[in-house]
Amino acid sequence: MFIKSRFYLSIGLALLPILQANAQAGGMEITYTDGSKQAVSLNQESEKIKIIEFKKSTGSSTTKPNNDNVFGSDTFTTGSLKGEIFFISEVNRIPDLDNLRPVGQPLYATSLNITARRFDQGFPGIPGRTEWFAIKYTGSFFVANEGMYNFRTVSDDGVILKIDNRVVIDDGGVHAPQSATGQVYLNRGEHNIRVDYFQGPKYDLALQLFVTPSGQNEKLFDTRDFK
Repeated sequence: MFIKSRFYLSIGLALLPILQANAQAGGMEITYTDGSKQAVSLNQESEKIKIIEFKKSTGSSTTKPNNDNVFGSDTFTTGSLKGEIFFISEVNRIPDLDNLRPVGQPLYATSLNITARRFDQGFPGIPGRTEWFAIKYTGSFFVANEGMYNFRTVSDDGVILKIDNRVVIDDGGVHAPQSATGQVYLNRGEHNIRVDYFQGPKYDLALQLFVTPSGQNEKLFDTRDFK
C-alpha cells in the first residue's frame, strides 16, 4: 500500500517532509525526502490509530545556549564562588543582603574581573535589570602558606569584602570606579570569603578583586590558585 503523507519531521529549525510511507507487517517504512529510511512500529486496536511522534537524528549535537554573564556563569565548577542576585531600592550604600531574598538563578565565578564598562545585558532570566541590584558572592579558599595577605578591590559602585566573617574592605557607597585596600593575617587552612557588591544608577559598573600574598606580587584573586 502506498500512502501519501503530509507529516513533517522537525530537524533543528528546518522541516523535513516525509516522501512516502509503505505499510509492512506490524509497522511501516518511512522514506524521507533526503532519501533516508526509517522503520516504525504501529499499534492499532479497535480501529483506533495511535498517534506516533517521529524523530530522526541528524548526527549533530545540540549546543546548550550560552548563558554566561559578566558576573559569572550559570554552570558550577569546583571551587567557584556562588553569586546570588538581589533587587534593591535606590540607596546610597550596600544594604544588608542577609535580609533580602535572592532572585533569578545563581551565578558562579572563580574570580571577579569585571573591568569598568557599560552594563546593559541584565541577567539570565531577568534581562531588564541593569541598575539597583546587588550580588552576594560566597565561597571558600585554601591557604597553603600562612602570613599577611593584602586585598584590593576596584568597584563601581560599592563593595564589601569579608574573610572569615571579618570585614577586610568596606567601600560600600555609590561612586565611580575606585580602588580600596585591606589586609588580614591568614593561617594555613580553609577560609571563607564573601563579597557584597551593588550597582546603583545605570549603566557603568566595575568589580575586581586582587590579592597580594606575603612576599609575592599582586595578582587577580582566583580560587583555583588556592587549593
